[in-house]
Amino acid sequence: MKEFLLGLVKALLLTTEVVVATFGVWVYVRGSNSIEVPAAWGITIWQFIQERWDAYKAVDVGMSVLPEHLHFNLLSGRMVTVNGC
Repeated sequence: MKEFLLGLVKALLLTTEVVVATFGVWVYVRGSNSIEVPAAWGITIWQFIQERWDAYKAVDVGMSVLPEHLHFNLLSGRMVTVNGC
C-alpha cells in the first residue's frame, strides 16, 4: 500500500510538472507571435507589454495624482467636484 501511494504521488508530481512546462512553452510561443490586430503593426505581445511598461514608467507622478477636490461618483461613473458640478 505504501509503495502504491508513493507511486501515485510521483505520478501526480510528474503530471503537474509536465502541465506547468507545457503551459510555460505555450505562453512563450504565443507571446512571440505577432498580434493579429491590424492596428498593432505586427508587434509581438512581449513588445507590446514592454512598450506599455515603458509608457507607465514615463508618466509623471505629479500629473497622475488627482486633485483633492475631485471625487469619483460611483452612480454616474465619472469624476465630479465636491459640490457636484
